[in-house]
Amino acid sequence: MNEAEFESQLKKLKQEFAGNLVARLRDINEYQSALRLATKGESSEYLDKLQRAAHSLAGSGASFGFSVTSDVAAILDSRLQELQRHKGDLSTGDIAEIDSLIDNTVRQTRAELKNYHDRN
Repeated sequence: MNEAEFESQLKKLKQEFAGNLVARLRDINEYQSALRLATKGESSEYLDKLQRAAHSLAGSGASFGFSVTSDVAAILDSRLQELQRHKGDLSTGDIAEIDSLIDNTVRQTRAELKNYHDRN
């Protein structure tokens, strides 16, 4: 594969990633809603789903040049990992913090996605 072919493939992968971002954000919002409604025994399941989604978004965002998305998702991922280690029930304050981090991740990712589309 020559350099032009490589660049073409990379551009296609970036476009695919960008095309899937809204669905990924929707999944995160669904897990967020489920976490708010979860019973004490169910909260760890949704916390795990949120953490995996944030971790994946942070890594793939970095891979495809969405550095802002990667950074805010990494912050969310880190905090969710801390909460997972405590293995206790989430407090109202924990839920509010998670909500704030998710809202920031979604807002920043949507802005970065808009900038991507404006440039391409």
